[in-house]
Amino acid sequence: MAPQIFKAIIPPIDSLRSQVSKNACLTVSTLYNELPSRDIDPFTETCMPVLLKRAADTNAFISEQAKNALASLVQNCSENKVFAAL
Repeated sequence: MAPQIFKAIIPPIDSLRSQVSKNACLTVSTLYNELPSRDIDPFTETCMPVLLKRAADTNAFISEQAKNALASLVQNCSENKVFAAL
């Protein structure tokens, strides 16, 4: 189930609509906080670049949620996957 969720959540994170992007970042943050690391580690390399892009967004509304999602990703994934994604 996790592969379908992560494949479906990437386009909304990158959406031009701020509300859609914010809620997608919030969803990713929740997924990384609630799912075990063995289930989320494979998707770190997919999610991190998009979240990094959104964290640098000029819209503080989106940027804050993307930073929260990145913090959840870093705290809950294995260290090797995080460094591999960079």
